[in-house]
Amino acid sequence: MPRSLFRKEAIDAQRQKFLGETSIAQPVKLWVFTVMAVAIAAIVIAVAVWGQYTRRERVQGYLASAVGAALVRMPDAGVVTDVMVKEGDAVAAGAPLARLTIDRAGTNDERGNATVLHELETRKGLLEKESDQTSGLGRQQVQQLKKRATNLQSEIRESETEITLQNERFESQRVIADKWKDLQGQQFVSDIRVRQEQDKAKEEEIKVQ
Repeated sequence: MPRSLFRKEAIDAQRQKFLGETSIAQPVKLWVFTVMAVAIAAIVIAVAVWGQYTRRERVQGYLASAVGAALVRMPDAGVVTDVMVKEGDAVAAGAPLARLTIDRAGTNDERGNATVLHELETRKGLLEKESDQTSGLGRQQVQQLKKRATNLQSEIRESETEITLQNERFESQRVIADKWKDLQGQQFVSDIRVRQEQDKAKEEEIKVQ
């Protein structure tokens, strides 16, 4: 038997080389996790103590200037032709701020007076028309109420007449029932017929009520 020049283990290692080389996996050291945990805790504490963030809130209200802004009203309407102050200037009391050009043309002439008079007459006519309409509606409502009162009075009279007639029916039926009861005492009629007449009298009494 010929002797091989290489050991069997060396030959097997060459045949299984395509599987890769063997390496020993070592777990991460515990001190590495400890250092990482301490570092994260330090970062969280630092952010909590020295960290800053922008707080956002939604509110409703009015904005007011804190530098003493004032609302200036002009005595008349017009066109601003010149501004005598600039933003941020100190202004003394009574100092002029701007120059206005007020156009009074047409307010004192005859044409302007006629226009104003025409507008007043038109407005007066509209008011009189509205007053007439309101008065007409009031008269119609009064007539409707009077008509309704008349109808109610007629209904009251009819109801009183009906009550009187019903009372007469009740009295007549009551007399008839009493007569039938007398005949029952003389044994001329049956009890059933007497009860029927009495029931009719009760019905008429209920109608009266």
